[in-house]
Amino acid sequence: MWAIENPKDFEHALSVRSKVPPQHLSGLIDCSESRVQHEAKSVERILKRFAQAVVGRLDDAVKVDSFLQELDLKCISKDHDWRTIFAEIRTRDGAFDEHKRILLVKYTQYLSFRKELLDFICQKRAGLEKTTAHANLDVLQAWDESEQSSGVSIKVAIPKSFGRLPLGETVEIPIASTGSLDIHLAGRRFRLSGGRHPCLVAESGNTYFLLRGRNIIGRHPESDVVVDPNFHDVSRTHLLIEWDGEQFINLMDLSSRGTYLPAELIFPPQG
Repeated sequence: MWAIENPKDFEHALSVRSKVPPQHLSGLIDCSESRVQHEAKSVERILKRFAQAVVGRLDDAVKVDSFLQELDLKCISKDHDWRTIFAEIRTRDGAFDEHKRILLVKYTQYLSFRKELLDFICQKRAGLEKTTAHANLDVLQAWDESEQSSGVSIKVAIPKSFGRLPLGETVEIPIASTGSLDIHLAGRRFRLSGGRHPCLVAESGNTYFLLRGRNIIGRHPESDVVVDPNFHDVSRTHLLIEWDGEQFINLMDLSSRGTYLPAELIFPPQG
């Protein structure tokens, strides 16, 4: 199953496994504080082993193979079939040396994310004020998705003529000098206007001017555009807007409840 011949395809297949699955995260949130702390320490020990392997052995195929052969698979998470992947790849011959290196790197990334997430949960429970402000954006997004999925259902009313931005993909929107369009962050309507000073205008009339380059939109207090914290359907890190200083704006949805634009801008007519 995991004998993917092309190393690039193999790397892509592992890249989408870098985060803790939502169902596992929900379980961690419900665990006792001592249980979460215990798992954080356990993950830290395993992460150190993998980090040392990546630093000290990655350029030596023999050392990488030796590390994999000696590895106790019981310490590998079952999330995303990681244990199955390790069991399969380590049986492969020298033609899969690059795959083995990729496997070490990608699993180390997964462990790093998992450790950050566990630390975030511990700090959140301890009530540390700066926890959210200094958290990794991916950690905040994972927490946000879990928090929303376990809470009260929020109805999102979107016009039928609108479509949802593909999650994590960049969509380029041409904004003419006087152009503007409606955009929905989950169920909240905003107006995105172009011109010399592009801006995002909330229904309340609050106007947020966009900077040239990268703009993070969301409820997180350190976002470039901080929306009303009472908009619980809007994610803490909901949308990335990049402005090139000219007439094009790039949008990337980072949220669990979606960003919506007129459908013709996302799926332009063919021919």
